Amino acid sequence: MLPGFELGWHRLGPILREEWEDIGRNPDPNDERAAEGIFWTSWVHFLYMRLPTDSIRIIEKEWEIREIISDSLKHEGTFFGLPRDIPTGAKEILTYDFKRRLVRFILDVEIRGVVERVRREVERHGITALHKYIEETTLFQSMTPWEID
Repeated sequence: MLPGFELGWHRLGPILREEWEDIGRNPDPNDERAAEGIFWTSWVHFLYMRLPTDSIRIIEKEWEIREIISDSLKHEGTFFGLPRDIPTGAKEILTYDFKRRLVRFILDVEIRGVVERVRREVERHGITALHKYIEETTLFQSMTPWEID
């Protein structure tokens, strides 16, 4: 177990080593990651717990796209090149629903493209092709180059 700890320790780089030491020095009982600083289980688990969660970012991006649409949508017919012809009472509901559906459609089309791109990358280069997504996070930029056996 000790060789695995030492190899992982050197692989982490200074930022992650400092974070692990800090968790051990100042454990927060409300932080599920705190136990790692006291009881080391594995570096895989330590790194896994630092991966950003996806749902918050997706929701934020959905709202950003909705704002872009809102800024450009003069009225409900604008997208289709049609005049406004919706009764006043239904206008707000349709406008909200239209933006939501358009955003979901855009994300669905884009996600299909992402799935295909990831599939091709893994088929061509193996699972290590996905390292680039993790390396883009600030936390992982201090790690030493990937060396998988």
